[in-house]
Amino acid sequence: MDNPTLERLAAFGVLIERRPGEFRVNYRGGKETTARYADSFAEAVAAGFQMAAERPEPPTPTARPRRASRRAFVRRHNRRWGARQHVRAAKEHAKAERRAFATLSFSPEV
Repeated sequence: MDNPTLERLAAFGVLIERRPGEFRVNYRGGKETTARYADSFAEAVAAGFQMAAERPEPPTPTARPRRASRRAFVRRHNRRWGARQHVRAAKEHAKAERRAFATLSFSPEV
C-alpha cells in the first residue's frame, strides 16, 4: 500500500477494492451485505471513513464452561471401571481364602 489514506483505513479494518468502473468498500472479512460501492476514489475514501466511524464494537467474549474432552471421559470411565474390577477381584480372592480355610481340618495338638 503506497497510499497513506488506504493504510489508515486498513488500520481501522476497512478495505477499498478497485473493480471495473467502481470501488468496493467493505470491512476486512465482511460479507456482501456490509459492502458499499462508489464511482470515484474520493467517494470510496469518504465511505470508508464513515464505515470506520460506524463500525460496531465486536461482542465481548463470554466465558463458557470448559467441557471435558471425549478422551478424558473415556480415561475417567476406564479408571473407575478398573477400580471396580480390582475391588471385585479382591472380594473373590477373600471368598476363596475363606472357603479354603473352612475346608481345612485342624487336629488338636497333644
